[in-house]
Amino acid sequence: MSVEHVKSALKAFAVSGTNEAIVLKGEWGTGKTFIWKSTVADFRAEFTKPHYSYASLFGLNSLKDLKTAIFESTVDKPVAHEKPSFLSLVEKYQSFKFHSKIFGRKVFGRASEANIPYVKGLGSVVESMQFAAIRNTLICLDDFERKGSGLQDREVFGLISHLVEMKDCSVILILNQSALEDGKEYRAFNEKVFDREVVYNPSIQESVSLVFNPLDETRRFIYHNCIKLGLNNIRILKKIAKFADILDEYLIDSSTETKAQAHLVLPLAVYSLYSGHSTPVDIEFVSQHSIRIEDFMAARNNDSEEQSAEQELNEARNNFLDNYGFTECDEFSASIINLVKTGYTDPEAIQTQIDALAKQVQHEADVGLLKAAWVKFHASFKINDSEVFQAFENSFDVALSKFSVSDLDAVAMIYHDAGKVQRIQEIIDIYFSEVMVVSGIKSPAELYRWPDNAYLLSKLAKYFSSLQTDKTFSEIMEEAFFTTRLNGAELRNRLAAKSEDEFYEFFSNLEIPHFSDYVNICLEGGKVMSADLMVQVDLNTIFLNTYRTLIKLSELSLLNKSRMQKFKSFEPVYLEMTYDIKRRQDKKDLEK
Repeated sequence: MSVEHVKSALKAFAVSGTNEAIVLKGEWGTGKTFIWKSTVADFRAEFTKPHYSYASLFGLNSLKDLKTAIFESTVDKPVAHEKPSFLSLVEKYQSFKFHSKIFGRKVFGRASEANIPYVKGLGSVVESMQFAAIRNTLICLDDFERKGSGLQDREVFGLISHLVEMKDCSVILILNQSALEDGKEYRAFNEKVFDREVVYNPSIQESVSLVFNPLDETRRFIYHNCIKLGLNNIRILKKIAKFADILDEYLIDSSTETKAQAHLVLPLAVYSLYSGHSTPVDIEFVSQHSIRIEDFMAARNNDSEEQSAEQELNEARNNFLDNYGFTECDEFSASIINLVKTGYTDPEAIQTQIDALAKQVQHEADVGLLKAAWVKFHASFKINDSEVFQAFENSFDVALSKFSVSDLDAVAMIYHDAGKVQRIQEIIDIYFSEVMVVSGIKSPAELYRWPDNAYLLSKLAKYFSSLQTDKTFSEIMEEAFFTTRLNGAELRNRLAAKSEDEFYEFFSNLEIPHFSDYVNICLEGGKVMSADLMVQVDLNTIFLNTYRTLIKLSELSLLNKSRMQKFKSFEPVYLEMTYDIKRRQDKKDLEK
């Protein structure tokens, strides 16, 4: 049933003078409560019943709790769209007529002194009066499937039947379709209690239109992208709308292309973060998504079943993102993802994300020529090499200072593949002499992604090495021991820069109670697999230098040989690593 037809049916029920009970059912998150509340807001003036009550069963554990919830949520129909206030609750209790003047004076002498929790605890008298006050009311009971275990289905159905037959009420029960699969009691009581069911099964377009107006130009991209994602969960759509409102602040003067990218990433980020297992991709996969050659390679014959399954899963994830139109998570996209992950409740945190995103928006505008070059590259298979490379050269002339390391790395791949190695190395040299020196980047951790181009990688290593003030081996190890071990990029880089002789010199003279701890700090990296190439190289270097040092020291005496036993668990890692090094060297020798 369409949204229009469902709303029409709900209106007919709400304004009818007939006492009846109906069910509004549909899948989780499709907006059943949303459409009912919008019906109440639009047509409350036409209600036949003078009173209205909305009560959630969420967490309620007894019939008494449910009756109290209905009573305390009751309002007059003109304010049916508003939540009950504390004063309206006080007025309900004060409307009771007690014979005991002492009781009345003590509890209700003045509204400001009324202690409602105390009143609720007075026992069966108040409870009876609460329920007696419920009459001639339009009642909505929501969250049936999330009621507490102490409240039985048959108790709820019995109460609904009593309210309709004996209290001149009309009742609508909202529940999830999937919750009825094992609902034996619901099936048993359905025909006896409910006059009819209204099934809410909106199309994707209808669900998205409830939150985003398709005629609103400022939400045009979001509207279409939500449909592409197949979103019909109102909660998710509302979260997207809230973040879109935040983005409006600093996208207001941005180009159409920048807004389009922001509004492409935002629905995807919210969907992948908040949809749980129902989403094909999680937020971390989206954050790391990039175009890689291995994504298009078939599973190898020697892959294990687990490896093949993982590759197939990744291929499906990549296909989903590519079909949606999200080909790569660049720094601009990452800023929006971080905004969604951080949330907006912490003003300082959100302001930091807004500032970062604003810089990225400006970056996107500044490197428009680079985007134009990429468009020229991807637009055809024509033999137009001169035009494509001229477009890239134009971007170097105007916007090289705005390039990120990732931007430069991507262009370097094209130049390298086209045999223009010398030219791109010249550009990289200019970049490091004119751009990196004033960039303010002081640590590898500040880079979004390490480059793949070997020359660019070597320049980065030299650049970060030049920033380091020298520290002794002992100072590095002491700081690693008392702080973050080798998780920090600075300490890891410093230690990896030390020679094998320096490792031997340090450990051969070291005599402290924490000797084994120092050694293990250096060896731990041997068992770590990092997606970051530079991190992996540093960890492997530190591991090899340490283990080779231990081997040399163990050969100095029988006592040292015995001491070596506590580090023997790392021997398989050492053998595998040295084998890989030899295999790669043999391959290079053969290629020569």
